[in-house]
Amino acid sequence: MSNELNIELFGEDNIDFLAETMCLDLEEIQSHIDKVSSKHRDYFRDIFDFMVSEYNYFNCKYSNTILIYQMFISDKLNSKFLKINIKHKIQENSESYNIGDVLRHFFLHFCEGGVRQAYKYRETDYWYPKIIFRERIESDIDDLDKELVVYRGTSKEEYKARVYGQSWTLDKTVAYKFAFSHYSHSLEYIETERVILKAIISRENILLYEKYDQHKEQEVIVRTCELKNVVLLEEKILESSLA
Repeated sequence: MSNELNIELFGEDNIDFLAETMCLDLEEIQSHIDKVSSKHRDYFRDIFDFMVSEYNYFNCKYSNTILIYQMFISDKLNSKFLKINIKHKIQENSESYNIGDVLRHFFLHFCEGGVRQAYKYRETDYWYPKIIFRERIESDIDDLDKELVVYRGTSKEEYKARVYGQSWTLDKTVAYKFAFSHYSHSLEYIETERVILKAIISRENILLYEKYDQHKEQEVIVRTCELKNVVLLEEKILESSLA
């Protein structure tokens, strides 16, 4: 990681587990917390301590069990998160509360189904911790062609930096949506330069592909270092869809 992590925020003993096992981008989480909720670092430290200490217990005891036990996990974890909120006097719907609630959402799904489920059920209308896939996840990858053309709708800054996200698509129209319409209601993205990218990648460098994904986005998670022939297909300023 290029930026120094705040040990007090994450806890030295927690960092490897959060980054390697839970596949969380800690730099991105730290940046977001520092930007909108830096005064409650102790609150987030308690959340990260809880996530690491409780994961093995809940995962080993209740993973792959019937629904009633999954509901039990949900109730227990939600109760513990509530206690952390009360301890730190976090007001409902505050920025700190919203971040904590998203971390709760991530952790609940991670306990039930690992990084695949946490990613599948991620929130898309609000900030969500960035997940970095580090190895192949069993899915429908073998159904893909050996060599693939993939597309991505993203910022021009990403293209200039050549530091690409892992989420690409087999469908150019999906990339168009993410480039020029999906974020048109968000003030953070309005009037920014957006682009559609095209690249080539081999099947062996796909880390996740679900043929029947619920969003029908034909998403592929890739090893970004193996992308070939990345080219810019289209660019324009994102226009607002706000009334």
